[in-house]
Amino acid sequence: MSRDLIIRLPRPGGSRVPWTVVDRDSGEIVADGLLVGDRPPLDGVTRALYLAPSSDLLCRMLTLPAKRDSEARQAAPFAIEDELAGPLEDTEIAVGPRRPDGTRIVHAADRTLIERWRRIATAIDVRPAWLLPEAMGLEAEAGDLVLADEDNDVVFLNRTGSGPAFGRIEAEPSALLFPALFSRLRPETVSITPRIRLPGLPAGETPKTIHALPAVNFAIAASRLDDADLKFLPALLGSRHSAATDWAGLAAPFHRAGVLAAAAFVLFLGFSLGEGLYLRSQASSLDARAEAAFRSAFPDVNRVVNLDAQLRQRLASVSGGSGSDFLRLAAGFAALIEGDEAFAVEALRYDAQSGALSVSATYPDFASFEALRDRALEAGLIVEDQGARQDGAIVRGEFRVRAAQ
Repeated sequence: MSRDLIIRLPRPGGSRVPWTVVDRDSGEIVADGLLVGDRPPLDGVTRALYLAPSSDLLCRMLTLPAKRDSEARQAAPFAIEDELAGPLEDTEIAVGPRRPDGTRIVHAADRTLIERWRRIATAIDVRPAWLLPEAMGLEAEAGDLVLADEDNDVVFLNRTGSGPAFGRIEAEPSALLFPALFSRLRPETVSITPRIRLPGLPAGETPKTIHALPAVNFAIAASRLDDADLKFLPALLGSRHSAATDWAGLAAPFHRAGVLAAAAFVLFLGFSLGEGLYLRSQASSLDARAEAAFRSAFPDVNRVVNLDAQLRQRLASVSGGSGSDFLRLAAGFAALIEGDEAFAVEALRYDAQSGALSVSATYPDFASFEALRDRALEAGLIVEDQGARQDGAIVRGEFRVRAAQ
């Protein structure tokens, strides 16, 4: 079971919103009513068709100088500006997808009226939903001008020229018998008769055949439209009512935020890369200094391959396997100069054979060295002077530290 919900949209100032449910297979009316008083039954309804008054919804088939949808949306206002009933800034324009022949359907309507139509579509909330002029359901061949009676107005479908044009003419009371009147008109008189000059009919073009229809059920006529014809209609009601989500349209408000986010991401990557390069440089510098200190402590080393492993191996060897001769001396010497900012150690070497630390250091004066020797004796260590020289305001000295016997 496949049914259509047909909504007749109101004109400006109108309040009645009739609806009709049509069985698509049989073409029969299942139910009808007014939107205010009766909630339409939606069982089996697979699409909603919103029929707009042809006089309030401009619908044109145009060949726009654009390949992409974004370019077509920019070109459409200039192509239909002369046909708009109101100012361009008060008009909402939508462009449909590109048809196989290169043309596009363009819809335009008053912005306030469109907002009202959208509220109606949102209240019903049936997808997919299509907005189309009421005359689009009329059947006509190329060269035909079809006129139909709709609430004492003349609704027409003109298929002359490159594509169909739809419209509505408000008839005078004397024109209520228009089927009989128009059926007698010769086609060549249509374009030159001021009273019935039709919008969308190019100057100099006349229809080959005029069909005047005394009564048309526009709901049943619209239900006969195939999805293949409707899919090229513009989404003037908004993307949320379309058959397929217009992701590009939904994403448009977030375009600027996306650009800013991408820029921030690029900056973050740049800063991260810069920080990584800086840290890598610092790590290389520290590795070089550690290797230099290792070579200074163990000058007999010819090649440094794995600094950590070689240092552990050297520490194990200098400890004599008993445990901590080197470490005990190093710890004892560190305790001697702890808190004494006057001493600056430049090199530290351990001689496993003599069991002594060879130290190169700077200090303010010779009295500082003598004070160091006194503290060493109290700690059970012996500091042996290996030579010193005055270098400006400091003394550069060489001495050995060993355990007292």
